Amino acid sequence: MKKFRFKVWDKTESKMYNWGDQHVYIPISSFGSILISHAGENSYIRSDYEILQFTGIKDINDQEIYEGDLLKGEVFQNIVEVVWDDLNACWCGRKASSLVPANFFCGKSVIGNIFETPELLK
Repeated sequence: MKKFRFKVWDKTESKMYNWGDQHVYIPISSFGSILISHAGENSYIRSDYEILQFTGIKDINDQEIYEGDLLKGEVFQNIVEVVWDDLNACWCGRKASSLVPANFFCGKSVIGNIFETPELLK
């Protein structure tokens, strides 16, 4: 069975929460709200988060690739953003307005994400 993992970008605090970080739990309610729980601290619920799903693919450094990650190749220096393509129901890399299929991720490495390092897309 496929394991679903997520990272969450907190738009208010400009902070990334990673599933599996020590004492961080990210249950997602059926109402679309996200509960961030830190051990020993009060939990809080807000809806100003961006949920980023694990693609099930790892980069050349064995790092998990998530939606919103920025990938760069060793041979081809194009930087692409990892996105979900609703039309074709698959993960893709987006550069400007064009999409490339997930098999394009082979030989790429995660160099950042659209939230913490958006300048890499320029």
